[in-house]
Amino acid sequence: MGTKTLYLLDFDGTITYSDTFTPFILRTISLPRKVVFAPVFIPLYCLYKLGIFPASLLRQWVVYMGFVGVNKHTVERAGQRYCDNTLAGVLRPDMVTLIQQAKLNGDCVFVVSASLSAYLQPWCKTLNIGLLCSDIASNERGILTGRYVSGDCTGHNKVTRLLEQVNLSDFDTIIAYGDTKEDIPLLRTANLAYYKGRKVEPLSLCAKN
Repeated sequence: MGTKTLYLLDFDGTITYSDTFTPFILRTISLPRKVVFAPVFIPLYCLYKLGIFPASLLRQWVVYMGFVGVNKHTVERAGQRYCDNTLAGVLRPDMVTLIQQAKLNGDCVFVVSASLSAYLQPWCKTLNIGLLCSDIASNERGILTGRYVSGDCTGHNKVTRLLEQVNLSDFDTIIAYGDTKEDIPLLRTANLAYYKGRKVEPLSLCAKN
């Protein structure tokens, strides 16, 4: 009987060369909303760049300002277009190969990301891999509330979400990849961890969190 391996992969900066959240937001939010919310967003962005305002809170504010009151299907269609037309251009070929090889070996693969389900869900579906990410809540009429269903999928929330879906004791080996301090709690659940492309001791990452 072979060993069972679980791969846990961050998306932005790990599977991709660059951020995918911001370009999607900029393409999807309407121009009138950008104009209306600019006086709020610009100061928050400046505070973020200064290291005062956390990235997680900035993402949640942007999502609220950009999508509250928008039809869920409108954003899903935008996400599918973004998946079809944009993501292929920013993917790291070595990471795509790693995912494909893991699937061929019968391993379990999950993307665990703070980015949005609107475009991650169709992308993960094409590769038949699991997904844990940030998802915008909607009401019974399919109108987005602008808030996340289970919070921003980052930091310790990545681990919480993972443990809700996966029994880690089912696996002999857990391999995790990430590139920012938001990924460190997830990397510390693994036997083998790769931080910014380099193999590291998972427990040694504690000091960086």
